[in-house]
Amino acid sequence: MEKYRINIPGWKLVMVIMFISCTGQSERTTRRGQLSDPQSVYTDTSTNRIVYFSDDNGTTWKDKSHGLPDNVSLGIGGLAVSDHSVGIATKEYGIYLYNSQEQVWTPLPTAQEIKKNNLGSLAFFKDQVYIGTQLNGVYNTSDNGHHWQNVKEGLENLSIRKLVPLGNRLYAGTMAGLYLLADQGKSWQLVVGSPSLQVNGITEFEGRIYIGTNQGIYTNANSKREWKKILDGYSIHNIRSDDECVYAMTYNELLSSTDHGNTWKSIQQGLPAALYTFDMIKKDHLLFAAQWDGVYRKSSEQDHWQHYSNGLPDNLAITNIKSNNTVIIVSGNEKGLRQGMTTNKKNASTMEIQLGNHSET
Repeated sequence: MEKYRINIPGWKLVMVIMFISCTGQSERTTRRGQLSDPQSVYTDTSTNRIVYFSDDNGTTWKDKSHGLPDNVSLGIGGLAVSDHSVGIATKEYGIYLYNSQEQVWTPLPTAQEIKKNNLGSLAFFKDQVYIGTQLNGVYNTSDNGHHWQNVKEGLENLSIRKLVPLGNRLYAGTMAGLYLLADQGKSWQLVVGSPSLQVNGITEFEGRIYIGTNQGIYTNANSKREWKKILDGYSIHNIRSDDECVYAMTYNELLSSTDHGNTWKSIQQGLPAALYTFDMIKKDHLLFAAQWDGVYRKSSEQDHWQHYSNGLPDNLAITNIKSNNTVIIVSGNEKGLRQGMTTNKKNASTMEIQLGNHSET
């Protein structure tokens, strides 16, 4: 895959610096075009009750934190699942894997070097464990943590925002673009980027890759090498897709598109007003949203989200949500809303956003 760069004015690098400096959703956020806070609430919990499972589509939640140390915190992307494994990345103690037989978390030996570099996004890929760090790229192990390799060759920026497996490829979102794991896992290849393109989310929809960035959403619409912007004026916290839609988690509104980003509409109704959604999944024709005050659920046909947090602590912001077979798994940190911020609901009006003439391919 050829390298592709987006030429973005250098002054926008200030946005990245602002991002690193913040620690919670900014009260200065406007609905459009403003970079808000970083990827986590980053307030330590007072107990180890930070992981919950639901086997009834979110109707009830059960604490599944047994085996985790007290006072641990997780970053965005610190929860990973595969067909056979569930793992979390704690900032203080490293990686833990869930033993479903014993229903307990067991530590995966995590090199001290990784912890010092502030581990974040976790991924399972081709029977290996990958962990992104804030300061030194990506590490991986193929022998359950006994040996770790630092895979950072090719990365022009070592701050990893997201690690996302898509099919037989592993992508990394960094503070300066999107990268693809290449050379049989030995190096990274730049896909699209610039010094100020902060990639916060990666997804695939109908054969196209979509990235959510601090400067909107881009997709490789016309070819694997040509990228174009399909949503402007928003800073994107995360991006997801299912078999029907692409979902843009802007910093204070949830948007969806069924036509490859030609038009977008707000689907914020029922969610806390002006607070962003951390993550989303679809399971059994139901959508689930991870929010500052728990989990919300709705069907694809419904306009209004409903709060489905029975069993979750009131003070837990759900920052990660995944599904593993029949179980939905969430993790979070104690929410740290700033003064003047609220989780009160407000019915957001349905809004259509037309973004120019985008030809379909």
